[in-house]
Amino acid sequence: MKNGAPALTDGITQLRDGAGQLSDGLQEFNDEGIQKLVDAVDDDLDGLVERLRATRNASKHYKNFSGLDDGMDGQVKFIYRTDSIEIGE
Repeated sequence: MKNGAPALTDGITQLRDGAGQLSDGLQEFNDEGIQKLVDAVDDDLDGLVERLRATRNASKHYKNFSGLDDGMDGQVKFIYRTDSIEIGE
């Protein structure tokens, strides 16, 4: 036990330092990632979710752009393009 005490002390120090780095990283992730996403929907997440559901439901019945002959099936995919979210340095 006496011989292992320095290794234990080093391990505890590394654990403390790692926990501090993890805490700092999580804070940065929240500030630079999560909060930017929250701000992007202007605190209207329910409205955004409702619009996405309405679009999804409408797309289930939207099978083509120009018409289909009898016996044919189609599929349309929608691609959304949005402004980028800037992440500060």
